[in-house]
Amino acid sequence: MERLPKKIVFQVGGFFHGFTAYTLSFTAKGAKLVQEHSLQEGASLPQILTTEEAQQLKEQFSAIHTENWKPEYFDSDIVDGEQWDLTVRFTDGMKLKHEGSNAYPKNWSDLLGFFESAAITARGIMNKSNFDIYVEVGKEMKKITADYDLMGVLFKFKMFNRANMDFYFTNAWECIPSEHLYANWIAVLSDCARANYRRMFNPRLIEKLREVNKHTTVDNPVLKGRLDDDGLLTIYHGHAKPTMTGSYSWTTEPEIAHFFGGRNAKHMGLDDYYIVSGKVRLEDVIAHITDRSEEEVVVLNKDVKRKIREIFKRNDDEYSNFDGVLAIIARRNE
Repeated sequence: MERLPKKIVFQVGGFFHGFTAYTLSFTAKGAKLVQEHSLQEGASLPQILTTEEAQQLKEQFSAIHTENWKPEYFDSDIVDGEQWDLTVRFTDGMKLKHEGSNAYPKNWSDLLGFFESAAITARGIMNKSNFDIYVEVGKEMKKITADYDLMGVLFKFKMFNRANMDFYFTNAWECIPSEHLYANWIAVLSDCARANYRRMFNPRLIEKLREVNKHTTVDNPVLKGRLDDDGLLTIYHGHAKPTMTGSYSWTTEPEIAHFFGGRNAKHMGLDDYYIVSGKVRLEDVIAHITDRSEEEVVVLNKDVKRKIREIFKRNDDEYSNFDGVLAIIARRNE
């Protein structure tokens, strides 16, 4: 007989940007969901789900099989970062607890997707037919007919900050017209709390971004001109810690990788930093961002192949100034 959840408590976040906590309780009449953030004042009102909605969520959660997860997932090489814990009470009385810090079960994204789905169902955040958004203003739910600048709407109602912008975007993205999805994703990705970064890489969202964003990836003449004889793009990533976990941001310019690697090492009081080079297919690139002159390539770490890691001594003279780094690149390309 399949074990069904009775109460699920999930918390995820980090010290600097706060924690998001979900409590989902199932009852005979349906379920209620409470979502709170540690940096937001005031208690959140519980959102009520119908019996049918609750049953769908039970089945969706059971399919994740968190009962097979280990009790702990920890990466001791990373300080701060993202921490999480999950406690599940089942209808047969069993209670299981799982927790982690900067390390996750293989199907972690399924759990994030579950709570995104639960939040949408419970709050009625989106009505896809007319792009209405329902938000809490004080203790009331108010309906806004939004334009496509989702972030502007959230600013207007004072619901948008670095700690929670990723939550609203990941709940709303399926309702944003395709032609506006990439711009909104970039805006949130650039400013959201680093502890919540993983949410922005929901597999279904990434699949959609690759579909609508080909002009900056597979159809991008600049990137196509950089492909090697094997049709692969060489990219670089600079970091200061011995391990490289959850690295989505790379660059096509090695000097820029040196800049960020050296800067991070300086902030951490380290003498050495690392540069990782790798190869990626254009089909696997999610975005190519140039507005900050960083020639940034956004890609999932698992899609970067043939990685080579080298260690360098920090050079505060050569790579400490970003404008100077751009000048080095310009001279190299002359």
